[in-house]
Amino acid sequence: MKFIVIGRDFKFGLNAKGDINLLKKFSLKYNYNVKVINDVKLFGKRISSTLIRKYLKQGKIEKVRKMLGREYKIEGVVIHGKHIGFKYPTANLKIENENTPATGVWAVMVEYGKKKYFGAVNIGFAPTLKKEEKKLVEVHIFNFHKNIYGKILKVTFLKKIRNEKKFKSIKSLTEQVKNDIKVIKRFLKKRGFYEPERSSR
Repeated sequence: MKFIVIGRDFKFGLNAKGDINLLKKFSLKYNYNVKVINDVKLFGKRISSTLIRKYLKQGKIEKVRKMLGREYKIEGVVIHGKHIGFKYPTANLKIENENTPATGVWAVMVEYGKKKYFGAVNIGFAPTLKKEEKKLVEVHIFNFHKNIYGKILKVTFLKKIRNEKKFKSIKSLTEQVKNDIKVIKRFLKKRGFYEPERSSR
């Protein structure tokens, strides 16, 4: 180790007892350089992982994107769900990263292998169909009909469409999902994304 770059509030070690002064002290003994960088601010606030996680939970993906300098994405393995047979099939993802965005319906881009697709993601507890205790990440990929159990999907979050809610009937839910898809496709078209219409069978 020859060079360490840290922020002004950097801490390390047991109970975070290590700090900048200790690093500088050690640098004389172990012959490395320490550079402390200034805070980077956006929207009048200091950029930090804590603030980014807060905006994720609030569904403010545009702010997250600007603070990261890139799109926000997660990845997970497709697992079996309860096979209820809903009109709009979804891939249930097992996510190791706890930093999923806010619950609700999202417009997303999905990477499977080397190909990219678009779709809708519902993050939440499926109160109408399943009433889960653990939060689910369910992906509906447009124009996609492959068996992908056990495969890895990468999901990029583009825009939150609405909050999750409980519907009085499956019919009401189906109508809402149909409308969600229309809203997402209009958004994709406005953003200039290519929305494939051919089946990927």
